[in-house]
Amino acid sequence: MTGLSLNGAPAFRDLGGIATGDGRHIRRGRLFRSEVLLNLGSDDQAVVGDLGLRVVCDLRSASERAAYPCMAWLDPPPRFMTFNLEGHVTPATSRAMERMLEAPGPDAALQVMMSTYEALPWACVDALRSIFEGLLAGETPLMVHCSAGKDRTGFVSAMLLSALGVPRESVYEDYLRTGAGGYAAHAARTAQLMALFLQQPLDAESLAVFSGLRRAYLEASFAALETEWGSVDRYLADAANLDAGAQRSLQALLLDSELPGQPSKRANVP
Repeated sequence: MTGLSLNGAPAFRDLGGIATGDGRHIRRGRLFRSEVLLNLGSDDQAVVGDLGLRVVCDLRSASERAAYPCMAWLDPPPRFMTFNLEGHVTPATSRAMERMLEAPGPDAALQVMMSTYEALPWACVDALRSIFEGLLAGETPLMVHCSAGKDRTGFVSAMLLSALGVPRESVYEDYLRTGAGGYAAHAARTAQLMALFLQQPLDAESLAVFSGLRRAYLEASFAALETEWGSVDRYLADAANLDAGAQRSLQALLLDSELPGQPSKRANVP
């Protein structure tokens, strides 16, 4: 799938064009996902400016936002929604982080990542409610981002795609696509933060666990929400306030209007 890209932000992309289970496609120019947009060149800034963003959902922590302000150059500025997910993620990962301190290595790093993804369905409830409310009110284009654009943004994007009727395998494909552009800057920040936490340099294999993407990570999120809520649809309805009727309305707003095999609604003008 081709589309917009940014030289300075490899995780940025339009979710438009992804096919749903009934053969429709997400409309282009409505939903975007990205890492934090820092140090973009003038060409990249022009691309972002031309998107006409109305809402930006920033999933980073308050300390991340303070350290790395994002898109202050956008004019006119979009509406920024900010959410702090640490209240759910930090307690869920505390035991794994203690293990990382006691015996650093890739096994402990993997446990941190798995526990993080298991906590994301609870951590992202407020963000999803606000995103769906904005989308149903017609607030598009909308962009979701975090720091690297892969974990927090990966889960929220997976729920957006699921709500629009995208098959699970296609959701995984989009998630794994995020790692194709490389994460040198994010890996360097991760290595620095973990070195401070561990009081020693992080080994390369553990860094790869933290910085990379694995299907098993997102599978852990789906398994956690299905254990608690029974299904993605029930999670969307009960946790994110997107019941079946609202889901149909969302699909009408963000998907191609014509189903495959239906006669075209466009008039044939001779």
